[in-house]
Amino acid sequence: MKTEEQPRQEQDYEYALQALDDWTFRQSEEFIAWLEEESHRTLFREMMDSREALMNLNTQMAPDVEKAWKRVDPRPKTSSLRKYYLWTVSAAAIALLIIIGYPFFSITEENTYAEVAIVFPASERVQSIELQTGDGQIVPITDQADKQLLARRGAHLENESLRYQDASEAEGPMATHILSTPRGKNFKLVLEDGTEVWLNAESKLHYPNRFTGRERKVELEGEAFFHVAKDASRPFIVKSGTAETRVLGTEFNFRAYPHESRHVTLVSGSVIVSDTQKENELRLTPGEDAPLDENDLMLIPRKVDINEYVAWKEDLFCFREAQLVEIMKAIGRWYNLAIVFTDEASMHYHFNFWAERTDQPEQVLKLLNQVGKVKATLEGNRITISKL
Repeated sequence: MKTEEQPRQEQDYEYALQALDDWTFRQSEEFIAWLEEESHRTLFREMMDSREALMNLNTQMAPDVEKAWKRVDPRPKTSSLRKYYLWTVSAAAIALLIIIGYPFFSITEENTYAEVAIVFPASERVQSIELQTGDGQIVPITDQADKQLLARRGAHLENESLRYQDASEAEGPMATHILSTPRGKNFKLVLEDGTEVWLNAESKLHYPNRFTGRERKVELEGEAFFHVAKDASRPFIVKSGTAETRVLGTEFNFRAYPHESRHVTLVSGSVIVSDTQKENELRLTPGEDAPLDENDLMLIPRKVDINEYVAWKEDLFCFREAQLVEIMKAIGRWYNLAIVFTDEASMHYHFNFWAERTDQPEQVLKLLNQVGKVKATLEGNRITISKL
């Protein structure tokens, strides 16, 4: 006999499924009010995570879910509760097969392997900060940078950063510039309106040498921290993929590396995160983080320790209850090292971990090994993670 609790849970699953399938319903006041209950938020987040795990799979690797369910329960699969459990069980089972991160992997034909995944490959790209100007010229940003050429483009080097002239002082036509950072280097950029941008390693920012019109728009690949100069008449917009963050004056971090979890994290002020059609919008308050799914749709915002998301600006690795695979991607990116796992389960271990990015990789790995869960070994340009 069903208890009163069981029908209520079934109704919650049906309700959450409706929200998963209809993003407009997720924006309704009714659904937002439903999420105010902690158990509802937890349920919806778990269902969203499970759905994402399945949607990210290679279709050839995906199981026959109907057949799998019949082996567990031969009755017709009509229950929403069963749908949720099937998602969860399928995601857990397929986690043994899929590669999280970059699509580089090595598996033997006998399905026994020494390497589960190379989740982060080393790069042979030149390790220098570069500016591409509107006419396509590439200017290495070093102490020997062509200062006259930069001046003609309205910029100059100042205190190890690239600073642009105010629009009222700039000469020449408006042009789009692209600043790129390699692995292992951060760099600060000051735009012509006074907005300060810190680019993390392996990132790229597209921006005008001076802003015109009613908006200040830039485009990001990778990760950057923005301290936006206030200008009530011209909102500042950061675009990445199909997601946009719109502000007037604030501090926030935008993480948008390919093949990795994407986040907008607000430090101070207020931002509106949306898709480019403005059909799906979310306003953040300080201390909140908005994760984005693979389609740049926003998941449930959450309160976070912002140090986890901005510590890189102070040359720190800082992770709280983070999966080891995500920690190792950050380490690989900074030191330009390939990351190899020999055990799939260890990829999903959760760690609290912090270290100085100015340390040598051997020192960072020593700290990691002291946690006592895995063994990290550095050989050449490759870190291998194995079980103890």
